[in-house]
Amino acid sequence: MTGDAGVPVSLGRLSFEEARRSPCLSCATSPCCRYLPVYHFQVANYVELDYALYLLNFRHITLGLSAGGEWAVYFRRPCRYLGLDDGLCSLHGSPEQPSICRHYNPYSCWYRKVLAGNAHEEFVLVDRARLQWIADRLAFDEQRDLVAAPEWSEIVSAFAAMPVEDVEHEPEAPAANGWRPVELAPASITASPPAPRRYADPAVTDPCRGCGAHCCTTLVFPTALPANAAQLDYLRFCLGFPGVELGLADEGWSLIVHTTCRHLDAGRCGLFGQPERPVRCSHYDALRCDYKPRFGGSGLDSGGFLRAPLERFGALAQAFAFDDNGQPLGVPSFAELQAALAS
Repeated sequence: MTGDAGVPVSLGRLSFEEARRSPCLSCATSPCCRYLPVYHFQVANYVELDYALYLLNFRHITLGLSAGGEWAVYFRRPCRYLGLDDGLCSLHGSPEQPSICRHYNPYSCWYRKVLAGNAHEEFVLVDRARLQWIADRLAFDEQRDLVAAPEWSEIVSAFAAMPVEDVEHEPEAPAANGWRPVELAPASITASPPAPRRYADPAVTDPCRGCGAHCCTTLVFPTALPANAAQLDYLRFCLGFPGVELGLADEGWSLIVHTTCRHLDAGRCGLFGQPERPVRCSHYDALRCDYKPRFGGSGLDSGGFLRAPLERFGALAQAFAFDDNGQPLGVPSFAELQAALAS
């Protein structure tokens, strides 16, 4: 087999002219539009390992592990603008396409190089079966700090024979007993404040009663406040993935991912009281819960917390100001963001 100029291109070799063509045209999986990185963390003790186990209970979540030991969280849902038949961006070339997408260099694409197979020499995807394989080979001291783990070469070799679970196409959780998956709510509507309750009221001392299980249908990851236009643009890219919102508060911003724990059964935990239940869930203090006040209402504005889906990004971006050189003039205050999103 030869290329356009008669240069052999067998065994994956390309001629100069073939190499010049955009690699996107021959990318069959569009991983840059299907893997949204939402968080990075380390695993140095049992609590941090438990966090990894907890995350993988949620639908559409896959973890990644680098050779350097850094863990990444990926939300695996196709971008809402990705053509599922042709694998092409429906916003391509339009002003609505995020800058990070327009200027992404496909000739040095990390996604295609690393995510094409089951395991890579620099990075591996980790699903529930692979994490269990790792967990079975870890050792901890009395303080539950990690003291021994398999070598990287052993991990790569083992994972080469362990196909990654397809979480992108798994079905959403069925509705049951009145519980419904979280949906993006409309703008908030001013309502009369509820009547005050006393400590003996079950609504105060047993907040899980009657709750929509928001802790089991919502993942919240801290994200840096945008310090420039590029970082603001990246948040717009994130909002292009279905079920992703921004959370805005005085203490910081967050990426909100609406998904569902696989063990949620009729609004309650199917692992309750069992050893497989994550420590993070077993020791969660419901009296300190901030999921219910932030996600349990009918609107996107819950006191000191604002939620901004893609539909509100334009108003959010308008709250930012830049100088003549395109440099940001700071991050707007919570009050300024609240006013902008309410307009």
